[in-house]
Amino acid sequence: MNPFTGFVDPKGFLRVFDNSADEFSDLREGLYRANGSGAQTAPAFFRQSLTIVENALAGVPARSDPVTVLWVQNSRVNDWQERIRDPALRGALARGQAEGGLAQFADFPLYSTFGRIHQTAAETNALTQMWAWCLGDGESPLSAAIEELF
Repeated sequence: MNPFTGFVDPKGFLRVFDNSADEFSDLREGLYRANGSGAQTAPAFFRQSLTIVENALAGVPARSDPVTVLWVQNSRVNDWQERIRDPALRGALARGQAEGGLAQFADFPLYSTFGRIHQTAAETNALTQMWAWCLGDGESPLSAAIEELF
């Protein structure tokens, strides 16, 4: 129940951006394309200009001028993974991604926080190194998008 309207409005609790032109579909498609359209080659990110709508429950006022949002989604980045020179790490990542479950590097980089609430030092370091490359390497398209944004 929305305390301001007296009606059940589950989307009203979460809404911050206008979606009248189906901007959420644009976001989903943009993240998918950036990540290689299923190939999972590059970081999943999407730059979008959005209008903020009022959300009284969250204390967010409406804005008439749009804001720029650079969405970044954790996803597999094969362009980075294929550059790993350590054969033991490459093998461990491949096994974990194939086996899933509780194996080391299971579903890397999408670590489950349901079945395992902590990662090993190697798992944490691999995730950190992947994102360091995604954000800082000159060959990463996300790095170029960040440079352009700022």
